[in-house]
Amino acid sequence: MKTYNEKVVGAFIGIFCGTLGTLLGGWDLPLKILIVFVTLDFFTGFLTGIKQKNINSEVMFWGGVRKIIVAVAVIIGNCCDVLAQNPAPVIRTLVLYYFIAREGISLVENCGALGVVMPESVKKFFKEFNKGE
Repeated sequence: MKTYNEKVVGAFIGIFCGTLGTLLGGWDLPLKILIVFVTLDFFTGFLTGIKQKNINSEVMFWGGVRKIIVAVAVIIGNCCDVLAQNPAPVIRTLVLYYFIAREGISLVENCGALGVVMPESVKKFFKEFNKGE
């Protein structure tokens, strides 16, 4: 049987996650891919720092802040779609695709720094995907 504190924490987590999911515009494939890419980029960046012997807590902190700002950008894109009464999440989707490309490029760079050879087609895909920058 759950204690009162467990119930309160569970309710808080449920409310927080539900609100965040709504603000992000729902749990769809592009958002899932972005979350996977952000997580992998942070992890491979950390491993790259270990390999290069230049782990810096301030750099990691600001890297984490940048990842949070990506979520804020997605929320802003979703809010713009809601405000414009778009029948489809056009702006949110563009924001998601942009950051998927940015995180993908960073992942390829981190993998290269770790000695993992990436196929040219993968490198080209992310460069083409991010060409509008």
